[in-house]
Amino acid sequence: MKLRTLSYLAHNHLGNNEYERIELTADLDENDDFAKVLEDLKIKVQGESTSMNRYYRMRNDICKSETQLDELNEKLQKAQQNWQMMSTFMVAQGLKKPDEVPDLPKLLGASPDDDDAIDGEIDDDDDDEDD
Repeated sequence: MKLRTLSYLAHNHLGNNEYERIELTADLDENDDFAKVLEDLKIKVQGESTSMNRYYRMRNDICKSETQLDELNEKLQKAQQNWQMMSTFMVAQGLKKPDEVPDLPKLLGASPDDDDAIDGEIDDDDDDEDD
């Protein structure tokens, strides 16, 4: 039996229910080494497959990162709105003058320490009421 063509086919899972099919075919001469040609086809298919897998993984990573960025932007917008409402409340209550209320971006890097917390007490005594 004479082999005239040799094919190598690979199916690769790309993620998100996507698959790719890569097939290479080589025409054989009489003096070609079957095993060598097959190994060359495998190397070429696997190299192409690795490049495509890398591309699809990077594309998926970009999509995930964009989604996370959108979520963080929404959280930041809500935090800015909350800060603006708190600033307005503080000014309305006379706790701060409008120019003394810091802007939110200056506070983004700061995080409160437990040492900065102030413990408060609630006085439930009813001594102030007249009977």
